[in-house]
Amino acid sequence: MTEEKRRWKEKTPAEIELIKAKAQKRREKNLRIITEHIDSVCIIPAEKPASARYVLVDMIFTADKMVSLLKRQVGFNLAFDIARNLLESFNDFIDHLWANVIKTSPHLYSFNKRNWRDLNDTIDIKLKLVEGRNFVNVIDPRSEELGQIAIAVKILENHILYVRTTGSFDKMEETINIYRNTIEEFDSFLIVLAKTIKFDYRSPLKKHEFGEDGQKTDRTTWPLLSEETTEATNSMEQAEKEEKADPNKRRKMGLPGTT
Repeated sequence: MTEEKRRWKEKTPAEIELIKAKAQKRREKNLRIITEHIDSVCIIPAEKPASARYVLVDMIFTADKMVSLLKRQVGFNLAFDIARNLLESFNDFIDHLWANVIKTSPHLYSFNKRNWRDLNDTIDIKLKLVEGRNFVNVIDPRSEELGQIAIAVKILENHILYVRTTGSFDKMEETINIYRNTIEEFDSFLIVLAKTIKFDYRSPLKKHEFGEDGQKTDRTTWPLLSEETTEATNSMEQAEKEEKADPNKRRKMGLPGTT
């Protein structure tokens, strides 16, 4: 038994009820966003190691705040030419992100990222995804840029779920490498953007590890779980196990490989 699971089993009934109450509050918030914002995007993180599971989704939320701040600063705290260059570089990153999406989903090779709404779920599907589930992330993009990113990430996450179920090992390796590279590239971009607009961005990734010889390695250290994250993750994983055991619930989620 892992340390995280041991701590979860040691929770008192009162602590478990508190966690459930937080999950219910989060679910209610997600339902409110879906019903009030037509462009909201539901993302189901693929089953990765818990320490990396929500990293990319968290970056989307952070990027949304940063782009909003950037646009508010234009002409006041930020020169027009600097802001224009930042937005152009942001769009270049989005193009690169969609290029990665097309590598995993070639049928989208002619898709224009500006039509991201065409790939979004209907409100009925979004409500079904969130209803009774704690592990669905709901994002309300405040800009076109973030809508394009959110849908791209949604496709990547779904594809990992798909290849882990039906794909070959080589395809799985290719997809996961693309995904991890996307995370690291997104993180690097946000670090540079944050410095320019003076945003307090705390990278969830440690850029280097030190080997036994004291030299830096090229390996990225994925973030460790905090106790709060561990509790939420264990709760979500338990919910997923129950849903997997019920094919009818899985169909409602619209996951690949179901009819």
